[in-house]
Amino acid sequence: MTVDLKTDEELMQEFERKAKEAKEANKSFDNFFFFLKEDEKAVVHPLLNVPQMTLTELLYHEKYDHIAGKMVADHVCAADTKIGMKCKTCQEADFTRDKKLKASPRLFLPVYVHGIYKTGLLGETVAVTAKGDDGVERPVQGVRMLKLKPGGALVDSFKEFYYDSDDRSILTSDFVITRRGSGLDTTYQLTSRKLTPIKEQLAKYTVEKAISDVRLHREEQAVEVPDVDPFEPTDTQGEPSLTVAEALDMKAPTEKQLSSIVSLCKLLDKSYVEPLSFGQAANMLRNLREEYNVTLAEV
Repeated sequence: MTVDLKTDEELMQEFERKAKEAKEANKSFDNFFFFLKEDEKAVVHPLLNVPQMTLTELLYHEKYDHIAGKMVADHVCAADTKIGMKCKTCQEADFTRDKKLKASPRLFLPVYVHGIYKTGLLGETVAVTAKGDDGVERPVQGVRMLKLKPGGALVDSFKEFYYDSDDRSILTSDFVITRRGSGLDTTYQLTSRKLTPIKEQLAKYTVEKAISDVRLHREEQAVEVPDVDPFEPTDTQGEPSLTVAEALDMKAPTEKQLSSIVSLCKLLDKSYVEPLSFGQAANMLRNLREEYNVTLAEV
């Protein structure tokens, strides 16, 4: 048997290639999560059963800015135990004491959307449409992801249908999800209906694929690990032996100063402005270190 031994660089190149291919394959997945507006209803078919759905739980950041009219946070939390990294948004939430930025658990259920419908002006049923990659307006249809609160009404309803079914499965039925009301008065209703055959050839969904798809389309904001320690003692190793006056007169900062400044700017999410002199670099480093120490103390 021949073992194909690859270098770390080759493995990372292959990983990046596969990630790029996955993104290309999912361009039609831009509307990854689907949302219903008031009085709309969707006919869907689940692609995971309830026991598997419970294993898709991830910590998730979501915050809507009502003034700006957009989401300011909408992604997986890097600190989730399935990922195990430091989360940039968690640090921001702790630093600003913004409770709405904190991550909460969410479940994810991949579904095939047969269609989304609303009532027209004359009382007729109208299919909801959306623009595709080509800019053409078409009825909403295809694989989408439901983002669900673990204790929410939809999860409870899916669980109820699961336990009431003879075969302990929600995969043998289609479901109609209906939204009523808006804001804090929003409610969702789930009813089952006869299974409609899906003409498309769909990839088989697993827990791992569901989590992978969510991370691919709502990638976590992890804290970058600096190449150098920004809190390395400021000794004279690697620096020129100069008096203070000579140092302040230097026309260019040292490489060690620049690397530490760049690392601290990344950690503080600041734009990097290159200092023009050794003295400017020294002052910038001192201010950045003080700011980062305050950040850590606040956290």
